[in-house]
Amino acid sequence: MWNYSRIRKLPNLLCLILILIAVSCQFINLGDSEKTPLLDDKLITGPESTSGFNIILGTSDLAIGPNRFTFAIISPDGLVNVPSVKLKSMFNGDIKQSTKAHFELWPIPQRGLYVTELYFDESGIWDVEIELNNVISNKEVVVIQFKVKDSFVAPAKGDFAFKSVNKTIEDVNALSQLTTGSLQDPDFYRMTISEVIFQGKPFVLVFSSPAFCTNAVCGPQLEVLHSLKTKHEGRYIFIHVDIYDNPEQIQSNFENARISPVVNEWNLPTSLWTFIVDGKGKIKYRFEAFASESEIENALNEIL
Repeated sequence: MWNYSRIRKLPNLLCLILILIAVSCQFINLGDSEKTPLLDDKLITGPESTSGFNIILGTSDLAIGPNRFTFAIISPDGLVNVPSVKLKSMFNGDIKQSTKAHFELWPIPQRGLYVTELYFDESGIWDVEIELNNVISNKEVVVIQFKVKDSFVAPAKGDFAFKSVNKTIEDVNALSQLTTGSLQDPDFYRMTISEVIFQGKPFVLVFSSPAFCTNAVCGPQLEVLHSLKTKHEGRYIFIHVDIYDNPEQIQSNFENARISPVVNEWNLPTSLWTFIVDGKGKIKYRFEAFASESEIENALNEIL
């Protein structure tokens, strides 16, 4: 039988998601400068299958080479969370890769993403076909189409991290001036990225705005970061940079939101990213959208 998180009125959920996307894509006020659009967090969704299933893409910054590929599957009754699904990647009708994606559960109820790695050898429009076992029709096939670029927009694995000078606790009067979230761990804000790189320390860097995490592939990344810090303290530095440069001000008036200059420096196309950087300042792993604790934990263990 299907194993999914039941949502009583899925159309209402989808309407809410669309409303939140519309809000997140509005313009923000940058004072005397021209108004600039926010990061592009519009969700890429596939068409509904004959039985009412469809896919929401979690990763949109896809390029030639190996890619972490994530997605959610929605059924007429809720979010599908079977342990794994089969999938095929296709280009111009030719099957390029057949593999499985595994469900990664989030630390909040009824949420999660399927995660796999796909290799794209050409830029252009690709398709992914996902196969599920359906007790009604024996097999359910769901598809999604997306664009693969020649190169990544955000920093890629193997690139050197930007030596950014992000705000720290030395620059503010309260942690609420550094994060929109309720989890305010001062350890996340003690050092700049530049200082950590200069000292030759490996670090985990999260870009997120916890209070304004509004779409279906955005999860509680700071909670994961906090849990990992307790396990790996002393071996890694853990840094959080809020997407917005004025988090305290926008709690009551989001129209005045300003994108952090560090976010712009890192050229992030969407608003939730995690990077693992080694002691030489080189990016070893990149995670767009929510990354589970087990995903990041496995990556950290590989580079120790």
